[in-house]
Amino acid sequence: MAFDFNQDYDLWHTFSPGFWQQDIMTFPLEGAVDYLLEHNYTHRGKPLFPFNNESRTSTNTSFTPSVTEMTYGTVAVTLALFAGLDSVYGSDFDVEIYPRLSGYFHTFGWTAVMTSVLKNSFQRKRPFYDTNTITESDNLLREDRKSFVSGHVSQAFAFATYTTMMIYDVTNDPIVTACYGLATHVLAGYIGYTRIANSNHDIIDVIGGGLVGSALAFYISLRTSETLSKLSKQEFSKFTLEPNLEVVKLENNQYDYGVNIHAVYRF
Repeated sequence: MAFDFNQDYDLWHTFSPGFWQQDIMTFPLEGAVDYLLEHNYTHRGKPLFPFNNESRTSTNTSFTPSVTEMTYGTVAVTLALFAGLDSVYGSDFDVEIYPRLSGYFHTFGWTAVMTSVLKNSFQRKRPFYDTNTITESDNLLREDRKSFVSGHVSQAFAFATYTTMMIYDVTNDPIVTACYGLATHVLAGYIGYTRIANSNHDIIDVIGGGLVGSALAFYISLRTSETLSKLSKQEFSKFTLEPNLEVVKLENNQYDYGVNIHAVYRF
């Protein structure tokens, strides 16, 4: 790939999702920071202001998917979405697949990092936290002091916001964008409702998670569009990801669905 000093210099000195030379360094960095935040927890005597007066208010009855299950689900939906857009827009979308997918995973990474920073900093007690049974040495203490903000909700709204903005950029159709955005944000809101209903969070945690996820997704979507505008289609077309939807009929007359992604580099 030819090196354009003025163009590449500008991309190197700004956050440029989709610029693969930068991605190979920023992706591992985001993962390492999130890992360190998750595994280095220093207990506070009291939660950081204004969350320093919580006590047990209800019992926990979890029925929300785990963060891992949500991650697999949103990744699967995203890949299916990319495959659908590729089938409709063909080569016009092929050249944008890697940058858009890169932006999505950066959104996921940044949201995870910011959520961990806030959880470890505020150490707010969850609504079901029981001061009579949980002590500082309890293994449950770490997770039960991570109420603000909701990680489920931050990731759900990050997914909804980023993919909605991508739909608009690709289709330039406000009606399609509005319908898709309404559906995904209602689903994200429902996830927030379940987190309150099962007493893992209260409304402030959910609102905070929604704002964090939406804000980061909005920013990274803009940065991804900026990267696309700076790199030529000829340069992008050398490396593309081509997703294909596949339907397989099983022996019991049921169907299995999947997405195959082929990485193509043209010399």
